[in-house]
Amino acid sequence: MQDERLPWAELRAQMRKGSVISRLILEHHIYRSSTLNMIPSENTISPAVLAALATDLEGRYTLPLKDVLHGEVVENGYRGTHFINQIQQETEKKISKLFRAPYCDVRPLSGHLSAMIVLGTLLPRGSKISVIPVEYGGYDGYDPGRLPSLLGLKVTYLPFDEDAWDMDYEALEDHLKAEKPDAVLLGSSFPLFPFDTKRIRETMDDAIGEEPYLLMDSSHILGLIAGGAYPDPLKHGVDVHYGSTHKTFPGPQRGIILTLWEDIAKKMDENFFWRWQDNCHWASIAALGIAAEEMLRWGGKYSRAIVGMSKRLSKELAERGLPLRGASRGYTRTHQIHIHPRAMREKWHMGVVKVAEILEEAGIIIDNVGRMGTQELVRLGAAPSDGVRIGEWIAEALSSDGERREEIREEIKRYRESLKLAYTL
Repeated sequence: MQDERLPWAELRAQMRKGSVISRLILEHHIYRSSTLNMIPSENTISPAVLAALATDLEGRYTLPLKDVLHGEVVENGYRGTHFINQIQQETEKKISKLFRAPYCDVRPLSGHLSAMIVLGTLLPRGSKISVIPVEYGGYDGYDPGRLPSLLGLKVTYLPFDEDAWDMDYEALEDHLKAEKPDAVLLGSSFPLFPFDTKRIRETMDDAIGEEPYLLMDSSHILGLIAGGAYPDPLKHGVDVHYGSTHKTFPGPQRGIILTLWEDIAKKMDENFFWRWQDNCHWASIAALGIAAEEMLRWGGKYSRAIVGMSKRLSKELAERGLPLRGASRGYTRTHQIHIHPRAMREKWHMGVVKVAEILEEAGIIIDNVGRMGTQELVRLGAAPSDGVRIGEWIAEALSSDGERREEIREEIKRYRESLKLAYTL
């Protein structure tokens, strides 16, 4: 199956000249276009977004300063930047409109760097943050030995209800009074259900006052927020939310920061250049702008279809005996579905790594920690009702031998050929 987004002729020409990399790129695309990708942290970008990445912008700079540079007052450290500046400004306008946020920063190169910029700018060294424990889906980057260590931050862990896969709201007030964090950070790599951020903010105000920040890493759910399928954090008490733009948001791999507050935005802007970043990769910013245009048009339908697919697929998997997290609440209200690792070992006698290995043999790609994501299936044109067929393939692959898995792989190849990329301009 040929991915029409790719410059095939150029890649083949380079391959004939002996380019090993060109050959591997082609082989990768042929392989991945014959499988169902259900890794929750990935997505497929449109031809228009991909095209922006391969423009002259890829090798260009701009550096708006309006300051003294090497003894002279300059407005920009570079020349020839007129259109680059306009592209960034227009992208900022579209992102602000999409996320209903008057202040946004589209310059971070990734969600992780967005986190570093937000935490490093707003919290002095020695500050304390309360985060979701890794064992309950908290982002590994917020563990004490990672970003907090780099930024000089202390870490405490928020109380979590494993059965509900949500904050333990009843225990939250006692935690806040005991720990007195300078910020509560909702950063989940395993989000199944929306956090009640309004309740969290109100509990913070009562327990530790209005000064501590409520922050959210929305990397996984960014596209759902944009489309209205996940509650808008900024409307419900969150001071800043930020994240990567290539998971449920079908854009290039980079990051954004969003806030309602001018003072916060100004502080982060003043600390940006030559502290956190220099080159912002403007071809990728242009690609982000095009993805934002797509989401302004299709975000509502796309995000609702993602959640619809997740609900339908999780129901099918549960009916076929796969143990899933979040059972007491209907399994999911996001793009993710979680195989319960402990229950999978007990009932199916295999761990989640073995699950991933078997599914890859059958042409279904998930990650090695039991997460499945539906955002790319929907982007490729799958309907929520297709969750029945996909659920059958998953359950059959896990309960059958290699011969049946090979049959499923061929069925999936034919299914992929029937799909057409959706939600594009």
